[in-house]
Amino acid sequence: MKSPDEEVFFWLETYRPADEAAVRKEHNGYFAGQGVTMAGDPQISRFEEGSLKVQATDLPATWQGKPTVLRYLAIDAGLPDGRMVLLSYWASPEGDRRHAAAFKAIVNSLGSPK
Repeated sequence: MKSPDEEVFFWLETYRPADEAAVRKEHNGYFAGQGVTMAGDPQISRFEEGSLKVQATDLPATWQGKPTVLRYLAIDAGLPDGRMVLLSYWASPEGDRRHAAAFKAIVNSLGSPK
């Protein structure tokens, strides 16, 4: 999915925890193919958002020589089969700020199944 101004791109994928490294490798390959260059060590944080347990991995990166926002959210949404949700997020710094509230609402909508 993307924002109407094409400043934010993200997608969701479910995975088994044992497959997390392979899934991230696939996503990293996509970003490399788009010309995104990793520019430092990942910053990892953990938090809870409503009923979700989230591990956020922020990857310092550049695109076309300028800073870009690259983030993975590994989300435990309480799915019955134990699967996790990986939300991959790529944005311009401006788009990240402009669409922060809408993106937070999307994440919050991923709460545990009833």
